[in-house]
Amino acid sequence: MIPTLRIAVCDDMYGELQSLVSLTNQYLSFNSIVAEVTQFSHPDELLTTIEAESFHLYILDIVMPMDEQRADDHPEKRNGFDFRNGQRKHRDI
Repeated sequence: MIPTLRIAVCDDMYGELQSLVSLTNQYLSFNSIVAEVTQFSHPDELLTTIEAESFHLYILDIVMPMDEQRADDHPEKRNGFDFRNGQRKHRDI
C-alpha cells in the first residue's frame, strides 16, 4: 500500500495561508494526486506537531515569527529556513 502524501503548509498571514492551501489543493486535484494537506498558522505549532508526526512536503512562508526559545536566542522574526534547521533537531529527514 502506498502511503498518502502528507503536505504541511505554514504561513502566519491568514489570507496567504488560505491561498497557499487552495492552490495546493487545486494542483493536487488537477493532477489526480491523493494527499493530505494540513495547515499551520505559526511555525511553533508546526514544530510541535512534527515531534509526533512527519510530512513529505513542507510549504513555508519565508518570514515568520518563532517562539524565542526555538529561535536560537534571536527574538527577531525567523524564516522558513530557520524552521528547517529547527525541524532537523526533531527528525532526521
